[in-house]
Amino acid sequence: MLWLYTKLNTKLNTNFDFYQVFVDSKIVYNQDNNIIYSFEVDKNDPNIIFNKSLDLNKIKCKDICFDIKIKDQIISYTNDKTNEKSVFSSKMNFIEQSDNKYKLPIFFFSYKKVNKNRMPNLTNTNYNLSTKLFFKIYKINDNIQYIIETNPLTNIQKKYWITTELNLLNNYLNI
Repeated sequence: MLWLYTKLNTKLNTNFDFYQVFVDSKIVYNQDNNIIYSFEVDKNDPNIIFNKSLDLNKIKCKDICFDIKIKDQIISYTNDKTNEKSVFSSKMNFIEQSDNKYKLPIFFFSYKKVNKNRMPNLTNTNYNLSTKLFFKIYKINDNIQYIIETNPLTNIQKKYWITTELNLLNNYLNI
């Protein structure tokens, strides 16, 4: 969601490279190096893996709802209130827990802002994903966000960090 706060967010071909670091996960399947994670968290569990000196109540927060559609390598976010649409081509790489110092599942994304017409207009069942999600976005600084994502249909919540550089999380994660 770093693109929400950048002045370049209206320019096409703007690149956004970022890490998504899940603070709460569990392995639900592990056989023959095939690991499947669950990133769902218990909404009633107050435990969040970060430095307790960080008080989220003192950080400006943005609540936003997006209709999200993914088709192959194209992802669109449509603001539920303003109907403003942002479309990106995307690439993703997964960094195993064993391959990073935080010992957490990490995704590395490359987004490139593209023309809104790149997202085909299809019936919802023809997208790889079509959903509505609520986001509570805490902007720590220009390069770090803490996000609480909630699916309104299932009430499932995920909590994660977004950052441009992993080392920027050193002061926030308990490692």
